[in-house]
Amino acid sequence: MSHLRVVLVTVLSILFVHTPASAQSEGSPLLPPHGDGSQFEHYMFGPTFFDAPIAYAQPQDRGGGLNAVAALWVVGIGSVYDSLEVGQHTLVYTLNTVLGDSHFTYNITVVP
Repeated sequence: MSHLRVVLVTVLSILFVHTPASAQSEGSPLLPPHGDGSQFEHYMFGPTFFDAPIAYAQPQDRGGGLNAVAALWVVGIGSVYDSLEVGQHTLVYTLNTVLGDSHFTYNITVVP
C-alpha cells in the first residue's frame, strides 16, 4: 500500500470514529442521543480503495454546489439486530461528516 493510501486510510478511519451518527428502527433510536461512529467501531470495515474509480449513473449532490461523479473508496458498518416481527420495518442510519452528510434508509419486509 502506498504511503498516501496509508495516510488516507488513517485519516478516514479517525473521521468515521468521531462522526456524529444516529441509527433508528421504526423511529426509535438504536443508539444513545448524540452518538458517534465509535459506537460502530467494532463493526466497521474499510476504508477500502477500488482499483479504478466506479462512476455513478448520476452525479451525487454533496451540498455547497459540489457533486461526486465516482466512488474511489468505501467505508461502512455492519450490524446485527434482534429478529424482527413479520411485516414492514424501516431502519435509518444518518452520518454527518466533514466529507458530507449521509442518510441511508432501509425498508425491510419480513415474511413468515
